[in-house]
Amino acid sequence: MNLSISRQTKLYIALFVGLYGLLLWIAVQTVTDLYVQKVTNQESAHLTQRSALLKSEIEALLFESIYLADSLANVVVMDPQLALENWAKLSEKLIGRTSIVRNLAIAPNDIIEKIYPISGNEQALGLNYSNVPLQYPSVLEAKQSGDVYLAGPVNLVQGGKGLVARFPIFTDYPKNKTYWGLVSVVIDYDTLLEDVGIDNINNMKVSLRRLDTASGERLAESFFGPVEVFKKPDFISPVILPGATWELATQFQFDSLESVLKTKATVQVIGTTIGIIVLLGLLLIARAFQIVRVASLHDELTGLPNRRFVLSHLKHILAKKRNGHQFSIFNIDINNFKSINDNYGHVVGDDVLCFVSEYLTESLRTSDMVSRVGGDEFWAIVDRTESTEEAHRLKDKLKNGVKARPFLMGAESIEVSMSIGVVVVESIDKSLDVLLKQADDEMYKDKQSMHLVND
Repeated sequence: MNLSISRQTKLYIALFVGLYGLLLWIAVQTVTDLYVQKVTNQESAHLTQRSALLKSEIEALLFESIYLADSLANVVVMDPQLALENWAKLSEKLIGRTSIVRNLAIAPNDIIEKIYPISGNEQALGLNYSNVPLQYPSVLEAKQSGDVYLAGPVNLVQGGKGLVARFPIFTDYPKNKTYWGLVSVVIDYDTLLEDVGIDNINNMKVSLRRLDTASGERLAESFFGPVEVFKKPDFISPVILPGATWELATQFQFDSLESVLKTKATVQVIGTTIGIIVLLGLLLIARAFQIVRVASLHDELTGLPNRRFVLSHLKHILAKKRNGHQFSIFNIDINNFKSINDNYGHVVGDDVLCFVSEYLTESLRTSDMVSRVGGDEFWAIVDRTESTEEAHRLKDKLKNGVKARPFLMGAESIEVSMSIGVVVVESIDKSLDVLLKQADDEMYKDKQSMHLVND
């Protein structure tokens, strides 16, 4: 029984393994890349949402504080003198309602006359804004626009950093031609950043800069965070404020990316391992199928093709046979085989069957087929038989050859002989059953000639 793999089959297996390996690699890469993309997209969506929330928090906190101050400016517009006399009370109420307003100042003719709270801000009293080059431009902006102007962040005279909301006061509202002075609300810059939690945001860099409200052009590279964030932002949006426009940019930093990449590598290893195991399983199943298939078509004892195999082979060559292409069917039976079994036992009988199968295989060409079809009966399909005479010469050669090669059982030898019936298939006008019956009849005629009819 030949279980070897043909060259063509090996080529097919190699092509299958190569294609399977390519598809496995593509599948593993695709799955792991999709996994990384999914995690990255989820993280990116979360950070985008956090960036938008930060923008909204800045806007909400500044709008709240500036519009509270706007109500105080309206009081000043209605009665500047009354506001000056009651500045401390009015300012105290406003500061009590917001956490980020540091102080409030009223400046008739742009000179600070009142400030609240006074403690810690004494240096600002009497300050003439026109003498402070860093602050006076924002005073002029508010005066010229006739509306609130948010400046900063700036370094304050009294120390620290702040945003300054300038409210111009005109005594001829709504014409706004007669300028009286200014109300300034100082917003603590550090407290603002602390309240919106900008310093505690993980996994992203944050930058802020001012834009020109009219043109949208940037007025500064950045007043918070690294300017590089604006060069390649993952999120960027204007921050719309009363009297100013800022721009917020964030750049995402995926701290989890390293662990994601490690997971990707692990998934790749696991996926590849599973793929290899599946491939080996498929190859083992294919090999097992081949073994079972070959076993089902071969005799277990001798390893020769069995009746099923040889019948299929005969049907195949008869279907393809053309007139003029001859072959022979040899029906071979071991003489006195029952006596060998009875006298020496079935183990010796099996050895004799193997002996005959080896002899027939060695005596015929590789292009011929020898098969055991049952018991002590063998068939041989001899291809390219030139004539009936040639077939009978081969028959005699086989019979004489086996007699000349005694079967040895220890010191004793057993003479083995065969009866052979031959049919030369010269045309396709006979069915397979007829040909086999004819070969069987010829074999029994051969037995009769040797007086072995009852064997």
